[in-house]
Amino acid sequence: MWRKLAAGEYSLKMIFWVFGVLGFFLFMILTGITHSSFARMLCARAHSVSYCMSNLNVLYYIGTHFISLLLGGGALATRLMLHLIASGCFGAYMIVVVRGLWKCTKEYKGSKFWVWSAKILLLALCVLGLRAIL
Repeated sequence: MWRKLAAGEYSLKMIFWVFGVLGFFLFMILTGITHSSFARMLCARAHSVSYCMSNLNVLYYIGTHFISLLLGGGALATRLMLHLIASGCFGAYMIVVVRGLWKCTKEYKGSKFWVWSAKILLLALCVLGLRAIL
């Protein structure tokens, strides 16, 4: 199934609606849950809600405390690892779907409007997905 998707062997409708829109929203929900769970626990540890208002602060905290989080973070480390795993899977999924869509559009015999619409909307979903990961 993944090879067929990456090769663009499904129809444009199938790749766009099922793998693109539906798949991306499911992954965005999953990464959103893992991110918010980690961020809430991080805010509790930092004892400051204002500190956690920015995703850049969360990324800075992860970057500066990554090793200590993994070695002795307990539940916080578990939530961080769940978020990193979900984000990694989502990133790989995005690459496969976008690659499959681009290949599929080369073979599409219908209107070019649908080809460009699908590409633009899928790229917009990628941007939203990357935002959900961070």
